[in-house]
Amino acid sequence: MEYGKLWDYAAELQSKDPAATIFISASRPTTDLNPVFLRMYICFSAMKLGFVAGCRCVIGLDGAFLKGAFKGVLLVAVSRDANNQMYPLAWAAVEGETTETWIWFLEELQKDIVIGSGSNFTFISDQQKGLIHAIEDLFPDAEHRTCAKHKYANFRKNNGGKELKVAFWRCVKANTEHDFNRALTELGRIKPSAVPAIMSTHPRFWSKAFFKEDSKCDVVDNNMCEVFNGLILEARHKVVFSMLEDLRAMCGRRTVARREYVNRKFVRNFGPKIWAKIVAAREGSKRCRLLWPGGDGYEVDDNGEATYIVNVERKTCTCRVWNMTGIPCRHAVTVINHRQENDEDYVAHCYSKHMFMASYEYEVPVIEGINQWKETKMPPMQPPNPRKMPGKPKKKRQLEEWEGKTSVGRKGRLMTYQKCFKRGHNSRSCKGVPPNVQEQNEDQATPQEEQPQGVDENITANVENSMSQVEDPLSQVLNETPTPNRFRQTAKRKQEVVSVKEAQKMHSHGRGLKRTVQQQPQAPPNHKQQLLQSPKIKGKQPKKPRQPKKPRQPKKKP
Repeated sequence: MEYGKLWDYAAELQSKDPAATIFISASRPTTDLNPVFLRMYICFSAMKLGFVAGCRCVIGLDGAFLKGAFKGVLLVAVSRDANNQMYPLAWAAVEGETTETWIWFLEELQKDIVIGSGSNFTFISDQQKGLIHAIEDLFPDAEHRTCAKHKYANFRKNNGGKELKVAFWRCVKANTEHDFNRALTELGRIKPSAVPAIMSTHPRFWSKAFFKEDSKCDVVDNNMCEVFNGLILEARHKVVFSMLEDLRAMCGRRTVARREYVNRKFVRNFGPKIWAKIVAAREGSKRCRLLWPGGDGYEVDDNGEATYIVNVERKTCTCRVWNMTGIPCRHAVTVINHRQENDEDYVAHCYSKHMFMASYEYEVPVIEGINQWKETKMPPMQPPNPRKMPGKPKKKRQLEEWEGKTSVGRKGRLMTYQKCFKRGHNSRSCKGVPPNVQEQNEDQATPQEEQPQGVDENITANVENSMSQVEDPLSQVLNETPTPNRFRQTAKRKQEVVSVKEAQKMHSHGRGLKRTVQQQPQAPPNHKQQLLQSPKIKGKQPKKPRQPKKPRQPKKKP
């Protein structure tokens, strides 16, 4: 039923948003058969206009498997807004992730945002199959980056270890070619065979030292696509129609939430993520020292490790951080403070509050209920043939070997026993007095040097006499009363329980009352002793055994 409503759904979206791009592709072998769903592409006008108005020319591409009954792949394209957050751009449900489907998706995207040859654009991907060749064919002048996390996952298979990991990420995050060559030399010193492994692809795909400076983005991963995939986890388990409707609703709610986000989170003219970078540059400038101004800028010493040249008019620094991001680095902040100027004035305009609001200025279309849609004259569409994937369906993403577990297990954790509040044992291995009782007794006890002689001996003797007085009357009462075996065993258990509890109570009472017992030669009378000697207990007799019932005689008939 949902696939039969796709034509009506596309017509409803197109009527509410005429500038949107809604495209459905179906296969129909013969005219006698109904068309079978193949692909569907959606890009709302709000996403197009918001991208052009306030986002940088950075596009992340990714594909996510659909988990419903009819398998497929969801291709997505996202960008970055003025606060370095994910901005959804377009998506399409296709039959699989191949070179053909990526070319078809990128051709539709090229028409919507006018990419051209891609000279000013930067694409970031996860090394998907067929995507590298598709970008090279459609956008020969565009910069293409691959996720460094996925590259490290392949690199680590034959080059594990913490030392190699640190050397790998130094090569990735090196900002200049000089730093990259030095990091690569260090990697070869640790393990010579690791150099050909990391250089299997050109470093312009994954190292900052070879990135272009026009995009004002220095990221080496594709996390913005992972954020989008995290928002649609539940939607991916639904049929295509319900999934696409959830994506539309998610974008609409997110647009409204971003407008409220400006008033709550923005600091002055920048978002919280950009403001954090500005504050970090200010803190780093405390370790820098301005040497002297020259003809081509200012010479700045970075904590005695390196020297860089800053040109404030061109907004450049030889460390290339300011060049790639558009945010002044710590060396630039040192020069700007020397000139007694505000470093916020030198931040690129693409990070401003105005650009952020321009990205979320346009509305995502709202539609009526499914019963109010206009029916199209298209033949009803049939769902694709269900494909059963090999193996058991997986609910979670398969983690790499180096990622580890996301939750903390109980193995290796020291448990705390709730009665004694000590760690490392349980009720079977617990031996000793609970610490709160022990600390209380120690606090109430008199120091050794202040106690008079003979007090401990008197207390011990009094406690022993009291315990003996408690046990004797009870045994005397139980012995005098003739009871059956059943009652005798019960009384014996009661005697043991009372003796143990009374001994513990009297023992703790004697330890905690050392100061008060000094003036009392004998222990106070025990209330349980008086209770046991009372006439009620002495005169208590066991119940008489029940007499067997007489057999019932049959009634005589009259």
